[in-house]
Amino acid sequence: MPPVAVLEFSGAKLRAARDLAGLSIDELADLSCRGARTIDHYERGEQRPSTQAVRALSRALGLEYADLLSTEDVAPDA
Repeated sequence: MPPVAVLEFSGAKLRAARDLAGLSIDELADLSCRGARTIDHYERGEQRPSTQAVRALSRALGLEYADLLSTEDVAPDA
């Protein structure tokens, strides 16, 4: 069977969006009501955010929820 496309949070997209918005991690933390250290962990892929966190981050950046997701190909269960 071919791989299945799955949408997954992308720390790289979060960092790129933050950079594009001209925000520091501290500024994004204030706008999203999240900790700066937590956002750093999200961006580096060390921690996965909850759905609520992704919504808060996307709102703070003026983006849609899906803008912080990427498509990953996952092999279906055999």
